[in-house]
Amino acid sequence: MTTLTEMAATAAALPMVESARVWKDKRVYVTLYDCQRSYRGDQSHQLYYCADRGWINETGKGTRSNRFCAALTAFEAAMGIPA
Repeated sequence: MTTLTEMAATAAALPMVESARVWKDKRVYVTLYDCQRSYRGDQSHQLYYCADRGWINETGKGTRSNRFCAALTAFEAAMGIPA
């Protein structure tokens, strides 16, 4: 089984990932480079790995940019997350 630290390192090595941080030894939160703060959907989006539930991709309210959607799709493909 992969540890949270290993999962964070794997995610952080991808070119579209700005940061991947372990939070309270429970989750790995991922921030993508193409997150444009002028789009509310990009701001409110949460992408994280939970040891109990796997990858969680929560879309918040608001419009997401095309660049962010493309980066998110590329991240999902690279990590083997089903769409």
